[in-house]
Amino acid sequence: MSAFTLDPRNLSPEDFAQAASDYATDAAGQGVPLDQVITRIEHACAPELPSYDVLKATSTAWAESVSVWALASTCTDALTDMASMSHLRECLEGLYRKSAREGTPLSESKTLIVIDAQHSYMNDLDSALTAIDIGGALRTVFVRDEIVAAATNRRFLVLADKEHANDDALSMTAVLLHRVAGVPAPFMRSQTLPTSASGLTD
Repeated sequence: MSAFTLDPRNLSPEDFAQAASDYATDAAGQGVPLDQVITRIEHACAPELPSYDVLKATSTAWAESVSVWALASTCTDALTDMASMSHLRECLEGLYRKSAREGTPLSESKTLIVIDAQHSYMNDLDSALTAIDIGGALRTVFVRDEIVAAATNRRFLVLADKEHANDDALSMTAVLLHRVAGVPAPFMRSQTLPTSASGLTD
């Protein structure tokens, strides 16, 4: 959302706070510092000053968005390019907070895909190489903003939008895991999200 579309004269106080929050989230993802975001909100409200609720919504949305981006850059396994479970939980916590603010259950938009690789490894090297191949296969199918994580060397998770976690995506995943990673019959299921991030088990 462009800062120039933020016009408090055409929106209710609640709608303007939400619009400012959405703008801050987008701006944080593009690397815009918080002081610049606040300045643009102030310009949109001029000659009045932004309300406390607007500044709080803006700052909170910016901070949570930055947190998600920071975790994405620091909590990924360099070998497999897959997220750790702690990173997945942190991202879920941010999504739950956003969902609570918007009043929309997260389970309506997101789902958790669980992949169990029924595979026997010869040694640790074989396990590591297979994990690299599995990560590559999953990244080939899930190319948007999904979070691909490794729970163990045999269990992998994908946090994805429900609309993209369809039968076609699961079928393609099974084919690639077989052809690329040598996993003949992976067991996959779409699982309802836990009520909180702490309920996500390995």
